[in-house]
Amino acid sequence: MLDDHAVWRDDFVGALQLLGQAAARLPFGVPDPILCGASAVALYTGDLWPVGELQLIAADTRPLTAELFAAGFRWAQRPSNLGRGLWHPQLQIGADVIEDHAVSASAKFLNVLSVTVDWPLAARVGGELASIKVIGIEDLIVEQAADWLARRLPTGEVATKSGALVTLAQSGVGGRFRGEYLQRRLGWDTNGEVAFDASPSRDDLADDTAPRLTTLTRMQTLINAWHFRHGFAFRASNSSMARGSRGDRTLENRYQNDEAGRAGTSSLVSANVVPFDV
Repeated sequence: MLDDHAVWRDDFVGALQLLGQAAARLPFGVPDPILCGASAVALYTGDLWPVGELQLIAADTRPLTAELFAAGFRWAQRPSNLGRGLWHPQLQIGADVIEDHAVSASAKFLNVLSVTVDWPLAARVGGELASIKVIGIEDLIVEQAADWLARRLPTGEVATKSGALVTLAQSGVGGRFRGEYLQRRLGWDTNGEVAFDASPSRDDLADDTAPRLTTLTRMQTLINAWHFRHGFAFRASNSSMARGSRGDRTLENRYQNDEAGRAGTSSLVSANVVPFDV
């Protein structure tokens, strides 16, 4: 029997719950904020790359900031060199809100996953269930490739994160996997330098744009199964991984040495840029 253990830290889940409640209180017509960046990676991977803050995109930062204040966030000097910003003193986690007026129009912000935070911690941080929106896992994979091209991030780091996100996406963690959409976005954002090397399934060919919905407990079940298959069920402590390189190097080496994860599956490939070895 696979132990269905919690894959995220309590402070991270608590912050997601408060974010969902803050979003529910926004004025009518204001788009919901979208979880993105490293915090979206932490959500989709079950905290394999833990974070100290939520990264959010909002069409208007002012009403969201006001609601986050009502939820207990305060302007403060955050620890771990995160600088001054929103910080929740009880949960010990921050929030970084970036304003982007394209939230209601951009294609990547329409490809989002709505997640109901159905977690026991919810009763301790506000009671009622809330939902959050997170950037689609396909768009997160595209961002990894685009960041490598733009900033020349270490190849191993990009390959490890991208490989994990691809196989998690195929496992259904982000809802039904949109392989054709990923192919198109990669081609557009990387000018054809990176491609997803896989034969599309029948579901991929349909590639509908229907809203994708899930719950945190369903994500936990799928992520736990993925962790078990890839040897991450007994991983390093969050504190050691959050501090830096040793945990990341161990994770990267273990993933790249995972023969079961590489056998017979698809991969991201590029002739001239960087191979994404799944």
